[in-house]
Amino acid sequence: MAANARFWVLGLALVGCRGSARPDAAVALDVPRVDAVAEAAVDGPVDVPVDVPAPSRRVVVTLSGDIMLHRGVLAHFEDHAAQGGLAWALNWIASIIAPREVSLAWLDSPLTDAFRPPFAGAPGALGTTRAVGRTVARDLARVGFDGVCLATQHAYDQMGDGLTETAAALRGAGLGVVGAGDSEEAAWTPWVTERDGMRVAFLCFTQRVQMGAGRNATHATVAQSIDGARAIAAVTAARAQADVVVAGVQWNRAPFRPVGEDQRALARQLVEAGADVVVGSGVVTQARVERVTSPRGDAVIAWSMGSLLSNYGAQWRGLDNPSPAIERVLVDPATRDAALMRAQFERMDDGRLSLVTLTANALWMQHGEEGVRVVPLRMMETDLRRARARAVTEALGTAVRVRE
Repeated sequence: MAANARFWVLGLALVGCRGSARPDAAVALDVPRVDAVAEAAVDGPVDVPVDVPAPSRRVVVTLSGDIMLHRGVLAHFEDHAAQGGLAWALNWIASIIAPREVSLAWLDSPLTDAFRPPFAGAPGALGTTRAVGRTVARDLARVGFDGVCLATQHAYDQMGDGLTETAAALRGAGLGVVGAGDSEEAAWTPWVTERDGMRVAFLCFTQRVQMGAGRNATHATVAQSIDGARAIAAVTAARAQADVVVAGVQWNRAPFRPVGEDQRALARQLVEAGADVVVGSGVVTQARVERVTSPRGDAVIAWSMGSLLSNYGAQWRGLDNPSPAIERVLVDPATRDAALMRAQFERMDDGRLSLVTLTANALWMQHGEEGVRVVPLRMMETDLRRARARAVTEALGTAVRVRE
């Protein structure tokens, strides 16, 4: 099959699959543990105690993987509209993210379908109706996210006008928007917010955009830099505005292709330029998190956080050796591993940053008859929980403490 045709067939499978087929016996494990449901409802993040004032010089930055609104995912939102749609799919996250954390989401889908037929072209040409778009934006804020990165390869999937509507919906929900704007300058301007006297600046950019801007009356622009030169300059400028700088980059990589030496060199350059956290996206599985030194003290590089919500892995049935005829992105359980990474920084008396804690809450993207839902891994049956906890720990590495 020609490469383009194969890409298109995979896209139809991704956007169309709703995970509604009854799992076979091997997937009977993909159910919540009854004791963990009650536990998860009251167990907040250890790093950010809700009843003890934090030092004024500390801040917690929380990051996750990509949110991909495939067709099957959207269908489940409609099925659970009464329970909150996206809020239903992500509501367990609300019990994990504390109000004093600063959290950023990666939205890899536009929130409109007004300009290009949904799901046309490549498999990522995704879109929702305007009404769903407003709901998605509201629910992202409701579950605890503070800002959203729009610099992704799918930013123009509904053209520039669709990108403008997406940003407007997010801002209307009270969310910060970064990585896109109505000019080059706006797209590269950091979103800066403050917690407990600590200013955090977020920048994000993509190395690749899948489609052109097309209809673009508002001149919507995506922060894009293949070689990273513009990103390095933007990080340097953001350094003067904040105590902590976070730089997100969506790599120009195939879904399972590991980050190459060129990306590794870029991440190190971003740290040298002023980034305290560099987080990668665009690869559908998780990769190593590293604690490194910087001119300001401690820094973190997370090569890939994988996906947070998508239709990836929807055909996984617990098989050790899935058929080679089935696309890996549909059957690899690693595509269903998710996490919230939490980096707690303290500003020292000399102005340097110390990384106090670096943890990750392990999550599981559950596909079942009820729909697609992200739940704490500790809720799952013992065998599945243990297997995926080992996988997440191995993927993220020893620098980060993984919590179930």
